[in-house]
Amino acid sequence: MSHEFPWRQLLGTTSDDLLWSVVPGASSSEYFILGETSGILGDLGVALGGQDLFVARVVDDGSGGHAISWTRQLGSADDDYASGLVYDPGSNSLFVAGYEDNQSSTRVFLRAISASDGSDLYLGDGSLKQWESSFNGWPVDLAPDTAGDLYLTGELLGSGTGLPLLSDTPAGGSDIFVTKFVADTLQPQWTELLGGAGDDAPVSIVPGLNGDVIVVGGASSAPNSSDLDADIYLIGNDGSTQWSRSIASPASSSQELAVDAVVVAQQPN
Repeated sequence: MSHEFPWRQLLGTTSDDLLWSVVPGASSSEYFILGETSGILGDLGVALGGQDLFVARVVDDGSGGHAISWTRQLGSADDDYASGLVYDPGSNSLFVAGYEDNQSSTRVFLRAISASDGSDLYLGDGSLKQWESSFNGWPVDLAPDTAGDLYLTGELLGSGTGLPLLSDTPAGGSDIFVTKFVADTLQPQWTELLGGAGDDAPVSIVPGLNGDVIVVGGASSAPNSSDLDADIYLIGNDGSTQWSRSIASPASSSQELAVDAVVVAQQPN
């Protein structure tokens, strides 16, 4: 059996480019792309320095194919990395998660832009609709819950200074963090840590069925161990862990179990 692509679209520069994720838009002919580039992809024709994030909107071109509607580069003078992209149909906006690595610290950010044209969105006081903080770690993924609020997960190294509203004490090695944000203001509501005495790191976070979220990650029994199991957590909208499961991985990698683990997480029993 042979298969053909109904359409294809090239997007890139003469420098290094990386596709991070694709999310659907308001219709079956609209998509949003998150990636990284060392070149110039934004409509303004400006590279921000080092490696930048880019967001692009792809739409039906009216002739059976698709075309780039707009592109937007985000970042700083240092290297910036993509972590997650969420489309909110209610506000027709995009939420972009990423981080800047300037060698001395990691600046983690969450930014809202218009899905219509990629322009900045602002709060009622005229400030940019964004959140940022610096801490020893980095974000890995972003997901909405069924109410439209946002959950950012990532890997924490060290004490957690800089993480918002953190009440937990790190368990040792690296830990998984989950932070909830109100989508309307991007104000953090709580941060919870997951994991044990070894190294713990998230692979993905996805919406659950009842306003909760599912986090899939990898865990080692001791710091710096290469033997990883897959851990699954169901986190309620108040930050409580509803349940967790651990799956031993013969491949020593939680990433190979991530897709199946999300399916299992919906029916833990």
